[in-house]
Amino acid sequence: MVTCLSVLITVAKFGFMYNKIKLTVMGLIDKIISNKAKEPDNALSKEELEFVLLALKRATFTGEQLETVFNIVIKLQNQYQKYN
Repeated sequence: MVTCLSVLITVAKFGFMYNKIKLTVMGLIDKIISNKAKEPDNALSKEELEFVLLALKRATFTGEQLETVFNIVIKLQNQYQKYN
């Protein structure tokens, strides 16, 4: 036979577990929201990418800079292609 005391104990345990789960979930949601808010928008617009690529095209570089410039241009072109 179920007594009122056993029902109250079960309800109390459920309430404790519910609160613990709720706090954990809310904490995770807060972390996700705060991480998104901290991320700056570093993406360049299509016009900004065009400007940088044209500036690099017109610039003069030394031989030792060539590999670095090449790698940068490849990355910029990949970003630019996403707009097309």
